[in-house]
Amino acid sequence: MGSEIELVLGLWESFRDVIPAGKREDAANKMLKILEDWVDMEDVALQLQGEDTYLDRAFEHYIEPTENDDDADEEDY
Repeated sequence: MGSEIELVLGLWESFRDVIPAGKREDAANKMLKILEDWVDMEDVALQLQGEDTYLDRAFEHYIEPTENDDDADEEDY
């Protein structure tokens, strides 16, 4: 795993569980917005796809949709 990937996932995992479930999607979006100037979001999004439902949703703004997108069946972590 690359350092940008470890940074994004590690940061998210460090505070995700203290955020109420109803606010996690917004928090993930805000975190990525802050990091976007320093992180190659498209690369990180592709590498972390499937690791966390909230990050997956937040990354939708940074990656091109593919034919294999099937996020509806994933469970929240």
